[in-house]
Amino acid sequence: MTAQYNNPIPVQESVEFTLEDAYDMINDIKKEREQEIEGLLDAVSNNEVITLRETTTNEVIAKKQQILIESLLKRIQLDVPKDYPIPNTPDLYADLMRKMDDEIQHLQERMHAMTEHLKDIKKNISYLESKKIGLQNMKEAYLLAMENVASKTYEEEVRVTNNLLKLVKKDLHTVVNTIFPDNEEFLEMLACLAAAYTRGGDDLYINIFPETLQYAKFLVEADIAVYHRNDKSKIRLTDLL
Repeated sequence: MTAQYNNPIPVQESVEFTLEDAYDMINDIKKEREQEIEGLLDAVSNNEVITLRETTTNEVIAKKQQILIESLLKRIQLDVPKDYPIPNTPDLYADLMRKMDDEIQHLQERMHAMTEHLKDIKKNISYLESKKIGLQNMKEAYLLAMENVASKTYEEEVRVTNNLLKLVKKDLHTVVNTIFPDNEEFLEMLACLAAAYTRGGDDLYINIFPETLQYAKFLVEADIAVYHRNDKSKIRLTDLL
């Protein structure tokens, strides 16, 4: 007795992946890649090009590298693969999975390398910041030391100059009293020279009169005064400092 089945089990038809299907798939992938290339070209052409200047510091370059690597890491993590295996094609499926595994491994290696490079950049930034602070402290210490040295040097120079002027004034007073016993006009001439020297500018010189001619010659010979280079009838005090 033969068994009869009222509801026979349907047989699933196999789906064949033909060469024509492969050609269509490759064309679709080609179009997608061309669109991606066009998008990248548009992005590159619209991207602002910034060149490094001579004044650009290593700290600025390191920070820009850090920003670039962080952006690439985020892009890699958000990137979703678009090429999926084709159903009912064991050979293509296995090949695709192998390529995907290789690509994932490659991306993981790149991600690890970028992460390590990012750590190095952060260390370099920290080192540069510490070095900058150290140099700033050295600069402040140097300026403070130079200020102290300059202050002490200036005070010493002023003290020595005052002592020299006192000695010169004493010696000059002795010489004047010896050469010019009646020296009222001489003292008046010295007062005029000192006042003109204090005013400065174009009023440094005073006129020589017949009654003050001998005083003028004495002052010039003693290197206390000098003639006007274009007019011998005028003199002024010599620059003492």
